[in-house]
Amino acid sequence: MRRSILITTLTGLSAALWAAAASPSHADGFFDDFDRLDGKRWFVSNGWTNGDHQNCIWKKAALHVADGQLTLTLKREPTTSGDGKAERDYSCAELQTREVHGYGLYEARIKAAAGSGLNSAFFTFIDKPAHDEIDVEILGRDMSRFDSNYYTDGKGENQEKIAVPSPADETMTDYAFEWTEGRIRWYVNGKLMREVVSDDVPDAKQKVFFSLWNGAKGMSGWLGPRDDTIEERTMTVDHVGFTPIGERCLFPGSLSCSTEWSGW
Repeated sequence: MRRSILITTLTGLSAALWAAAASPSHADGFFDDFDRLDGKRWFVSNGWTNGDHQNCIWKKAALHVADGQLTLTLKREPTTSGDGKAERDYSCAELQTREVHGYGLYEARIKAAAGSGLNSAFFTFIDKPAHDEIDVEILGRDMSRFDSNYYTDGKGENQEKIAVPSPADETMTDYAFEWTEGRIRWYVNGKLMREVVSDDVPDAKQKVFFSLWNGAKGMSGWLGPRDDTIEERTMTVDHVGFTPIGERCLFPGSLSCSTEWSGW
């Protein structure tokens, strides 16, 4: 919706290889295990709402990085936008990369937030020159599956629900999507769950986003009825990585390290 290296055996040299791979000069791939918030990579949304469909305002204080995890919090507290023009019942959190990224493998380990009307999202997005987007959206109304979707030049409605092996709010789950020219593949815990091959697959470089928000006007049909009794919910991200097309094994545990992976 809205909103990579050398192929090597992971031996005792892996740490040194990883350090070299993670240097700023290494292509545009990255791995972040959230030991700290890298302000050169990430931008924290603060002081606005994305529209009437959202019952919260992005707040910098609603995002924390500690103990190797990123936590996004949705909290019931009257919040006003930075320009004073919007008021909402909740504060919420969003993180986005400063740079755009293109074809490759996007991976994140996430624990979602449960609750009707909530959306725990991991996605890529760009709005200029046109709206392109690829989504993993875990709706709080149903922790047994998530919505995969994509938009090209603002045209969407390519949604398909994908099952997860255990409740998304109870265990960390590995979500990934592989984006190449004319194709998108979505994975859960390393297993291919959906493949789209089409001329209308997005082709514009995009930013990487994480967000936790609740719906308002016009969202109940998709997100479920708004639950105003919710006081606080959290979405947790253990790590995120991007491996550019043509490369492999940017970080230990990446789907692209597997000899069974059929990407590129």
